[in-house]
Amino acid sequence: MGDQRVNIRVEHLPAATATEFRRALLEGKFEILHFAGHASAEKLVFEREAGESNTMTIQTAAEIITRNKSVQGVILNGCKSGKKLSEPIGSFTVGMDSDILDSTSIAFSRGFYDALRFRKSPKEAYEEGVLAVRAEGGEREARKIIFITSASPTA
Repeated sequence: MGDQRVNIRVEHLPAATATEFRRALLEGKFEILHFAGHASAEKLVFEREAGESNTMTIQTAAEIITRNKSVQGVILNGCKSGKKLSEPIGSFTVGMDSDILDSTSIAFSRGFYDALRFRKSPKEAYEEGVLAVRAEGGEREARKIIFITSASPTA
């Protein structure tokens, strides 16, 4: 039986500024954009050049992201980042509907990308990510992760 895995290329922007985020989307082709950081229901937190925090509305981030036609889906792995989204950014968005633990974000990401490596659909990858959180004892935390498609949010 042949190897059914695919390679996933990750472009990491640690402590990204809003400008670095915008430029990366102008320059590159990405199928999935994954934001991992602090957030609220309305804003994502980026860095400024001097190191202090800078917020960008999720609406503005969505406009920047959707200008890059290669982006198919978005992971907003920050507290409350999906709470007010009624429509996905791209064909799907994964977000959090309340505060989450860092360990939840990490476990979800591992499960999600494990599934993508084995050619699972975004919905199946979301389900695997949630299962990974639950497998690590995060039953309550797993309910905070939502999958948004053009239909409606699901948990």
